[in-house]
Amino acid sequence: MIIPALARRGAVKHFDPQASLESRLIDLILEAGRLAPSAFGLQPHRMLLITDKEKRLQLAPHCFNQPQVTDSAALIVGQAWQSISVSDIEHYMTVIAEQRDVPRDDLQPFYDMLAKKFLPMGQQELLSWSTHQAYLSLGMMLAAAAVENVESSPMEGFNPDALDKALGTPPQYRSVFLLALGYRSPHDERSRWPRVRRSTDNWVARS
Repeated sequence: MIIPALARRGAVKHFDPQASLESRLIDLILEAGRLAPSAFGLQPHRMLLITDKEKRLQLAPHCFNQPQVTDSAALIVGQAWQSISVSDIEHYMTVIAEQRDVPRDDLQPFYDMLAKKFLPMGQQELLSWSTHQAYLSLGMMLAAAAVENVESSPMEGFNPDALDKALGTPPQYRSVFLLALGYRSPHDERSRWPRVRRSTDNWVARS
């Protein structure tokens, strides 16, 4: 089921601006991203959902006026951590203790390991790591959208500083990708283009 869905998906350049997207589908796609693999389970990122058309029109200049930003039915902004604090790690311990019904004290070795690994990290190192983690969620959202016949366009073409200022993004986060969701315009000539990918034998090295 997933392979045919992925085989037919492709990044949309021109969405149908009149087509809406059911909220249940948006929620399903976001949930797939939430359930993505995450190193240590830390999830050092968040997804910002923007469906308001007027808000997206205001953001468009910071995204090189790409039509996907304004013509899609929904826009997800992936935002990665660029800082981490003791309280972030402590909050994660609280969540683990509650969801697994274990005493907080039993998690102290895990807390100590995370604190030793992440608290000394510089901003760029942490941002690079957390961006890779965010992209795992992006991949899961793209796959979920394809299975549900929702069309998508992942984008990196934007000015992060200007976009985050316009969004009022908290200092801990930095926007690292955009994901537009909706349905392709019937006038999008790219929909008739065959998808081009390397052959399996050329792409997979076996040993």
